[in-house]
Formats: sequence, C-alpha cells, structure tokens
Amino acid sequence: MDVIVVIISGAVAIAALVFVFTQRQQLQSHAQEIKSLNAARGDLQKSKKEQDTRIQYQDATIADQISVISSLQEKFAEQHAELQQKTGEIAERDRQLAEKNQLLTESRLEKLNFELSPHAFKNTLNTIKGMALRMNMATEMLTELLNYMLYETKKKRVSLAEEIQFIDRYISMNELMIPGWVKIERDFSEVQGQWAEQMGIAPLITIYFAENAFKHARQDDKDCFIKFRIHRTGDDEIVYTVTNKRYLNTHQDQRSGIGSSNLNERLALLYAERYTLEARPLGEMFVSELTLKLESHENPVPDRG
Repeated sequence: MDVIVVIISGAVAIAALVFVFTQRQQLQSHAQEIKSLNAARGDLQKSKKEQDTRIQYQDATIADQISVISSLQEKFAEQHAELQQKTGEIAERDRQLAEKNQLLTESRLEKLNFELSPHAFKNTLNTIKGMALRMNMATEMLTELLNYMLYETKKKRVSLAEEIQFIDRYISMNELMIPGWVKIERDFSEVQGQWAEQMGIAPLITIYFAENAFKHARQDDKDCFIKFRIHRTGDDEIVYTVTNKRYLNTHQDQRSGIGSSNLNERLALLYAERYTLEARPLGEMFVSELTLKLESHENPVPDRG
C-alpha cells in the first residue's frame, strides 16, 4: 500500500513539474511575441516619421514652384501692359496722321506746318520689331526655365552647373523686361567646369535672392543696380551673394522676402547645420548672402528624413 502511495505521489509530482515547465515555455513564447510586436510598432512609427518628412519637403518644393511661376506671370503681365501702351501710342499717331491728311485734302494747303517723314514710320517699325524680338527671346527662356522647374526639381540634387545655368537664364530673361539703365552684373567664373559638374545642390535654391532683387529694383532710378556672385571658398563650399541698391521704404520687405518660411524650411531640411543665411543693409546697399556646404552630385548622401 505504501508503495502505491509513493508511486502516485511521484506521478503527481512529475505531472506538476511538466505543467510548470509547459506554462513557463508558453510565457516565454508570449514574451517573445510581445517583443516582436513592439519592434514592429517602432518600425512603423519610424516609417511614418520618414514619410511625413518627405511630404513636408514635397509641399515646400511645390510652394516654391508656385511662387516663382506667379512672379513670372506678374512680369509678363507688366510686359503685356507696356506692349498695349505702345500699341495705343501707335494708334494715336495713326489718328493724328489721318486728321492731317484730311486737313490737307479739305483746305488744299500748299504747305503743312507738320511734314511727315518716312523715318518716323521706320523708327516705329523698329520699336515694334525690337519689342517682338525681346518677347520671343523671353518666351524661349521661360520655356527652358519651366522645363527645369517641372523636371529637374523632382530630384533631391542637381549639379551646381545646372543650377547656375538656370539662374543665369532667369537673370537674362529679367534683363529683357527692365530698362537698359538698370545695371546687372554677374560673376560665376569661380564655379565653372568639371568641379561644378561634380558638386550637387538642391534645385531652385538660387531663385529666392534673384526674384527678390528684381522685385525691389526701382526701374525709374537710373542708378539702380543688381550684382550676382557665386564664388568658391573651399573644396565643397560656395558663397552666393546678391547686392542691390537699398531703398529705405522697401528694405524691410526685402528682409522678409529673403527669410521666407519656404527658403528656411528647405535649407533646414536639406542642409541642417551645413549652411548660413544672412540678409542685411550695408550703407546704400542691401546684401543677401547664402553659404552652403555642397555634396558630390555623383554620390549624394542619403536623405535626412
């Protein structure tokens, strides 16, 4: 009888041990599953954060493009208004000529106080021809600029040479639409050749200073000037400077334009601690300066999002 009791007790003890061992394995399995779920949750949160950052960048780029297109539309509207004014002047001249011809027919005057000269018509024709030529050149440049904005700005980086070509065309197009006495100077000689092809830069970064400078240029001021310069200060560093005449009633607007939220947001997202931005009055001038640490266009660093 005692032997049976011992056997039964042993069996119960073994069963209890088996049950405890089984429960322990199940708890360990549950703990591993919980750990895996937490890791997956962390990966999802990280992925969402990266996606939010990319969306912010895309929104900023789209806002930049809309701003530049709006500015170009305003300038072409001004050019169109000027053309309409010239057309009105020509129509007025035609009306005056018709009146004088009528006077000649009715009164049969032997002499006219005003003698028409073929040179007047030739000068008018040359004026119209010159305006049409400028409009044609501006249209071709605008087409090239829009192609760059539509296709190249989809990239995180373009070569420095491409960005310089873009801003050079933008300046040339604006030169066609402002009076000849506005002095425009540009110096990109230090950032040309193979080095400029190899270095990468965010597209449209240079447009802010140029757009703002042309916006605040006083076209009625014969001393008005704008100077553009991009020079190299290291193996991978450039300084982009725009200097223009300062007008006391607009320099505060210039400051707010250069420090726009779009520009600051893009620089913060793309360059982090690798840039400095400064816009300041300097005597009779207003100076805007951007210093950038560039990356290789052929082997850019991963996105910071």
